[in-house]
Amino acid sequence: MPKTELFSAIEAVDRMFDEEERQIYETKMQSSADVESKITSAVEKGLSQGKEQGRREGRTEGMTEGMVRSLLTVLTAKFGELPDKVRARIEGADCGQLEEWMDRVFAAERPEDLFREALDN
Repeated sequence: MPKTELFSAIEAVDRMFDEEERQIYETKMQSSADVESKITSAVEKGLSQGKEQGRREGRTEGMTEGMVRSLLTVLTAKFGELPDKVRARIEGADCGQLEEWMDRVFAAERPEDLFREALDN
């Protein structure tokens, strides 16, 4: 497009909008850009928070699995083959409960003594 046609096109657009319409248009465009930027920022923040939560949950899950294996290993070494009820209780426990049982494992005279209250319920 030759320069004269381009200038003619720009002049035509300028005539289509008065100053107030142009400001409204520019304000709407800026508002749209701001909304898009906020959405992008929120998505990135959400992804970051999701990744961090996943890492925390993964660490907790890993610690729990390790404690289950350790407790089962110690109990098996101390008492031999464990009853299914004892294994199931240990495998279903949370990290806090496992820590408590680990503290008591060496004082137990049999596997059930470790968590007598839990098996009786």
